[in-house]
This record gives sequence, structure tokens and C-alpha cells, in this order.
Amino acid sequence: SREDVIKAKPDPEIYLKAAKLLKLKPEDCLVIEDSPSGIKAAKSAGMKCIAIATTLKKEQLKQADKIINSFEELSLKEICGI
Repeated sequence: SREDVIKAKPDPEIYLKAAKLLKLKPEDCLVIEDSPSGIKAAKSAGMKCIAIATTLKKEQLKQADKIINSFEELSLKEICGI
């Protein structure tokens, strides 16, 4: 959480720390975000990112690898293809 890092998003620290704790390479991680700063943090960490357009318009989330409107749009096949 935000309390576990020094730098807030869009700095990638939170995602890099999570990957390290999970013993994963950043490139093996997928982030689901709903904000431009979160997307920027994920991409800066070297991770793939799916944006969910629940609070912002898709145009504001265009830096993500994929944009969805709801979690119902996700399938394992789609996630693996990102």
C-alpha cells in the first residue's frame, strides 16, 4: 500500500516492491489500474497494464496496454495475450 513506500505513484516503487516481495520479475507482472498515474507507474516498472474505465474516460487511460470497461470483459486467454 501507499504506506509501504517512500514515493507515491507515478513513481514505480510500489510495483517494484510488490514484484520483489512476490519474487517475480517485473516483466512477468500484470497491473490493473484506474488512473493515469498508476498506469505510468506500472509501465515505468516494466509491467504490462490493463486500465479499467470505471471512473475516468478511456482517452485518459490510453497509455495502458489494454482498456476495459469492467472486469467481466477479462478472460484468462485475453490476459495471457497481453
